[in-house]
Amino acid sequence: MATVVVGILLLLLGGLAPFPAAADVYCDNLKLVASTIPGNTSSSPVHFATTTFGQSPDAVQALALCRGDVVNATACGECVASTFQRMLNWTPPPDPPAQCYRAFFYYFDPCIVLYSDADFLSNVTAGDNDPFVKWNPKNVTGDVRLVAGLTRELLTETVERAAAAAPRRFATGVMDSGTTYPLVYSEAQCTPDLSAGECSACLRHLLGMVNDTMSLRMGAQIHVVRCYFRYEAYAFYDSQPMLRLGPPSAPAPAPTPAMEGHKSRMNKLWAIPIVVIPVAAGAFLCFILYARRGTRQQKGSRRTQDLQGEDEVWDGKNSEFSVFELDQILDATNNFSEDNKLGQGGFGAVYKGQFPDGLEIAVKRLASHSGQGFKEFKNEVQLIAKLQHMNLVRLLGCCSDEEEKILVYEYLPNKSLDFFIFDENKRVLLDWNKLLSIIEGIAHGLNYLHKHSRLRVIHRDLKPSNILLDGEMNPKISDFGLAKIYSSNNNEGNTTRRVVGTYGYMAPEYASEGIFSIKSDVFSFGVIILEILSGKRNSGTHQCGDFINILGYAWQLWEEERWMELVDSSLLPKQHSDEMMRCINIALLCVQENAADRPSMSDVIAMLSSEPMILDQPKQPAYFNVRVGNEEVSTVVTDSRSVNDMTISVTIGRNRDQALGDCLVCSIFSSGSGPLLHLILSLAKEEVQKRLREKKRANNLEGDELDWEMEADLSDFSVFNFHQILEATNNFSEENKLGEGGFGPVYKGQFPDGMEIAVKRLASHSGQGFIEFKNEVQLIAKLQHTNLVRLLGCCSQGEEKILVYEYLPNKSLDFFIFDDDRKSLLDWNKRLAIIEGIAEGLLYLHKHSRLRVIHRDLKPSNILLDIEMNPKISDFGLAKIFSSTEADITRRVVGTYGYMAPEYASEGLFSVKSDVFSFGVLVLEILSGKRNSGSHQCGDFINLIGYAWQLRDEGRWYELVDASLLPKCHSAEMMRCMSIALLCVQENAVDRPTMLDVVAMLSSKMMILAEPKHPAYFNLRVGNEEGSTGTQSCSINDMTISATTA
Repeated sequence: MATVVVGILLLLLGGLAPFPAAADVYCDNLKLVASTIPGNTSSSPVHFATTTFGQSPDAVQALALCRGDVVNATACGECVASTFQRMLNWTPPPDPPAQCYRAFFYYFDPCIVLYSDADFLSNVTAGDNDPFVKWNPKNVTGDVRLVAGLTRELLTETVERAAAAAPRRFATGVMDSGTTYPLVYSEAQCTPDLSAGECSACLRHLLGMVNDTMSLRMGAQIHVVRCYFRYEAYAFYDSQPMLRLGPPSAPAPAPTPAMEGHKSRMNKLWAIPIVVIPVAAGAFLCFILYARRGTRQQKGSRRTQDLQGEDEVWDGKNSEFSVFELDQILDATNNFSEDNKLGQGGFGAVYKGQFPDGLEIAVKRLASHSGQGFKEFKNEVQLIAKLQHMNLVRLLGCCSDEEEKILVYEYLPNKSLDFFIFDENKRVLLDWNKLLSIIEGIAHGLNYLHKHSRLRVIHRDLKPSNILLDGEMNPKISDFGLAKIYSSNNNEGNTTRRVVGTYGYMAPEYASEGIFSIKSDVFSFGVIILEILSGKRNSGTHQCGDFINILGYAWQLWEEERWMELVDSSLLPKQHSDEMMRCINIALLCVQENAADRPSMSDVIAMLSSEPMILDQPKQPAYFNVRVGNEEVSTVVTDSRSVNDMTISVTIGRNRDQALGDCLVCSIFSSGSGPLLHLILSLAKEEVQKRLREKKRANNLEGDELDWEMEADLSDFSVFNFHQILEATNNFSEENKLGEGGFGPVYKGQFPDGMEIAVKRLASHSGQGFIEFKNEVQLIAKLQHTNLVRLLGCCSQGEEKILVYEYLPNKSLDFFIFDDDRKSLLDWNKRLAIIEGIAEGLLYLHKHSRLRVIHRDLKPSNILLDIEMNPKISDFGLAKIFSSTEADITRRVVGTYGYMAPEYASEGLFSVKSDVFSFGVLVLEILSGKRNSGSHQCGDFINLIGYAWQLRDEGRWYELVDASLLPKCHSAEMMRCMSIALLCVQENAVDRPTMLDVVAMLSSKMMILAEPKHPAYFNLRVGNEEGSTGTQSCSINDMTISATTA
């Protein structure tokens, strides 16, 4: 069959050949596809459509895609329709007209259309080995090597930006070579149904085809079915380039010896970042440089690593936080048009917007006259950037341009909770299962803020209008402008003279005395539950019997056993009455007048998760007689604007120093949103300090007024240069060596400021290690939890690949539990706390982080202990991101035998239940002080799992318990932990609990446990050379990796 090229016309599948006249059915199917796919493409939010029509052998598969900068739906549909007509009418000379062709691929600049009788939609790599390549016949003139290198760099950056740019997977760029050579424009795009990893792989495959000849041409393009890229020496697309790259500056004069070390460190600092920091960090830097009005020039060059591997988590989307230019915001919101306005909040308006790549956003614009608002702006930017949880709203970035202070959030189409529960027509859209799911989601989000984030946070303004709902009605806590950080060691309440929040949701001790604590948020949560159940507002309602608020009304109904009268009539018939009654009970416990009587959010989650758990009886709740809108104490916006407006309610009854009002502070740090260069922090900090010097403070501000201070350590992630690491570790001296891991040694180090670190140095001979290095850098930077190890930064220079962690002086769990002398240092209470901490950390990875993660190498040497013996899960080099509850299969089994689930070790099948199995083994080891494998003290069994099962089955479970824990004054708790462990190591993954179930079982002593079945038996010992590397347990801060190599 002939290959056809007409203009930019490519046949990739099945060859081009006319069907005989008997193929009328196929041709009719093709015409029907041609009539429907243009409309499907134009109506799609990403202007992409696929379809299959007819039965084999006359089935037609088709794909249509409009270029990523085509935002006009009509123009997109017209392009697809006209292209399809060209395909139907086209005949290659000198052939006679054909009835139709079995396969066609047509690229008509703003759109691509492909159809075939072959199945290509189910294979994302179809046609990848038969690309269409076309290049400009003109060659580059001038400094050929410079231009060729910059062109390749531009293409590399563009394809990575496209892979990361959900949802349209499209990017454009421009390169100024700084020579007489014209600007170079680039474009890359994948079909939007590809994941970031699939798109990156497709485009990198094409990029690998760019040989020296092509890179010296004035322009070129490469197409396959699912992706393409193009570059030219002219602007061939309509939109503004998304990526701008400039030339490296001219070489500086040779440095003096005194400056040599400093200059070397600076150059290395600029050369390193692209290994771990995507294009977004470059955009961030450009913004800071622009704010400094070009007083400094960007130096150095960028480089990329093109390594691929099955276990690589490399989606080019490291940084989830951006600093936007005002022009971008104006374009996205149509100049803040009234048509785009979503609502009005306490400190300004909120607008819907859309970026050129199709991403929808919610833009919160701080009103210029709002003198008090800048503090909340700064607060919100700095705080949300450090919080990562699926039940917290996602802050995409910010903009600070003179008087404009703007926050850019993900756009949540279902607006906020109050939009539904207080509207008689809309609340029927939320059935009880969905409402209960919303209650549980809010609880998990609050628990993360209070207990599991590294910054312990009190929200202080929790209410339905600050609970946003995504497309699946999952709740997202928003509006952190009034939030407060508190010390985890401070169990006392804090006091403030400035009471902020919304009456009706404020705890009585806060509203009356200014005392706030995490129990203030618990009170607000209880109010929200009652409002969800009843469909009534707490304050301002006249349907509460003799009470003017819902708290007293709910208490009266509860006392008189008429609680069902509180429930919204749209939820009837009440087939879920037991769950509803339980929720009212929990809500009333949360709104107790005395804060000490209220449960913590951990307790609330346990009560919500465990139906058999017996609840306490609530006491009389607090009574509030203040209505929303009391002007003496609050400027609450009474017409609650609940459409993504994230309104703020705040008192203004007291004078407030506004000395910081004009201070340009957009101190963005992105721990958890991807690593940012320490240099960026330094530039930003210098700019702030400069402005502070220019603006003298009129008076002293009280500590209560200054929620946040600019400090040198705002960024939780740094890119270190190699010289810093050498100095910190005394040139990797043997005295500093902590141990040896599967991929290299680990050293203790100390920075000049006294900060102690653990340095994991990737062995240069470890070929597979770089994948795990990138994996760990990008993954841990996006995870924020008190029970996960903290990655401080990294270093990548030449062959050196280094991870820098917080130093944990108590080393790792195996250092204690398997040592006869040291195990006595861990009493039962401490061991139980360690078990609970590991469970909480795993639950965050599996369910509550924005990246759902399977660890795949959970074991005692990967559980580090801080100074207070709190556990920290470490070593994410082998971790996997997953997007569903489905199990995945891999041909490369990694981990450590003795801790791997049977289905993973034998079949390569892994899921969250793989980690649950490892957790069960850990619990048995913590209880017994014995290793699962390699122990000779397990009766007739060669592993701990079978031995534990036998002892429990025979009623001799206490024989398993470590002798150092006797006398067994905590025998009930120990037996319960043993039962939970055996449930976790069930042979069938379906029979194992989730980590959410495990946390509930550990939290609630009243919860009735299921009886475990016969567990999995493992007959492999730790240290089997055929199955594992890293056989030497290196448990002192080494975060070793054990991986199969067979």
